[in-house]
Amino acid sequence: MKKINLWGATALIVCLSLAGCSQASTTNQQAEAAEVADTNQQTKSIEVDKGLLQTEITLPASMFKDQDMDSITADAKKSGIDEITKNADGSVTYKMSKAAHKELMKKAEEGMLQTVEDLKSGNDFASIKDVEHNKAFSEFTFIVDQKAYESSFDAMANLGIGAAAMSYQALAGVSTEELKVTINIQDESTGTIFDTIIYPDALNEMSGK
Repeated sequence: MKKINLWGATALIVCLSLAGCSQASTTNQQAEAAEVADTNQQTKSIEVDKGLLQTEITLPASMFKDQDMDSITADAKKSGIDEITKNADGSVTYKMSKAAHKELMKKAEEGMLQTVEDLKSGNDFASIKDVEHNKAFSEFTFIVDQKAYESSFDAMANLGIGAAAMSYQALAGVSTEELKVTINIQDESTGTIFDTIIYPDALNEMSGK
């Protein structure tokens, strides 16, 4: 069994995958990511246990605060989850076939791609002109107008994408030790990378660890 320590931002990808809310705005993702930095001390664990025929994912109680379990169960059942169990500590365990887990990951990927498109649109972060990434969502390059980027709050965008990408990796079974997201900031006019942010290191620095 793999134990994966995550922050509250995991709720974002689980929401995208199980509840079908892949149209959540980038602004909401920023707020989720900002909360991540504030609650880093309360890190919970996600356990991904992959058997021969079944995949089991246990999500921490913090993700289900003030949520209706009947609705959560209904959404999960619609997504092909075989069994949903609320544990004594408030965490929730999902058991599903490998095929269902594959479908869940497909929806999570669609959610990540939508997040990238939202960033590229310029609606919320005008200085960001393009976003490139690898298939695993572990490496990103923001192509920006450097002057506009540095004179605005557009750097907040890397918080949202960093937290969401770590959550995606965790659902895919990446271990705690291997969770890593690198975001390069590249000037559009010169092609120069003038900043690099690495998660979860950046979150640890923000929380004083």
